[in-house]
Amino acid sequence: MSGVVVVGAGIVGSSVAYHLARRGVPVTLLEQGPAPATGVTGTSFAWIGNAGGHWPGGAQVLREHVLADYGLLENELPGINLRRTGSLSWSGNTPSPDSQLGPGRFRIGRDDIAALEPNLRNPPKQAIHTPGDAGVDPTALTRALTAAAAAHGATVLYDTAVTALHMTGGRVRGVLTPAGLHRADTVVLAAGTTIPRLCQPLAADLEIAASPATLARVTAPPGLIKTIVARPDIEVRGTATS
Repeated sequence: MSGVVVVGAGIVGSSVAYHLARRGVPVTLLEQGPAPATGVTGTSFAWIGNAGGHWPGGAQVLREHVLADYGLLENELPGINLRRTGSLSWSGNTPSPDSQLGPGRFRIGRDDIAALEPNLRNPPKQAIHTPGDAGVDPTALTRALTAAAAAHGATVLYDTAVTALHMTGGRVRGVLTPAGLHRADTVVLAAGTTIPRLCQPLAADLEIAASPATLARVTAPPGLIKTIVARPDIEVRGTATS
């Protein structure tokens, strides 16, 4: 019996498993795919900071801690590097000059925009520049977290789909898979849109909807995009190899 079973080896589940294992908690990480980050994590844009401001469920309060926490992971995990380029964003509803942008965000004009991104053909009149924003390779990071969790004693199982929660006396006591039961004192569900189905036996109404998007990876000359660029219809950033 594991102290904790974590369902889903995306960025959330792998991080939970790593931090628990690092503290000596017995943990089992179950992933229905053949490797970490085979779900939504692998197709994430992986914008750290997200100056676009979309922080659902009140998560805006986490923003000030995000970059510091990723900096800790850089020190703890080999081969993980943040791409600290800052971000440049604009939309049809760019904040008015007298509005509050929050710490670390700056309103800049066309000349400064062109200096940051000289390859923009039609730079906007103004944009929001957030120098502290960064990007990361989500698949590499998730694999590093999973490997580190295993190195600290976690059991990591792939190709293991969780079919249901195991209930005893009205409490969750583990999970069921085609291979059998995994008992646990605590179950952490980090399995994206499958969570509502798994939670059906509980008195919980969780709405976790899919967020359709298209991720395209293209080859471009090094340095073509220097920051994270977010305009109304598209977000673009370079990778560590571009």
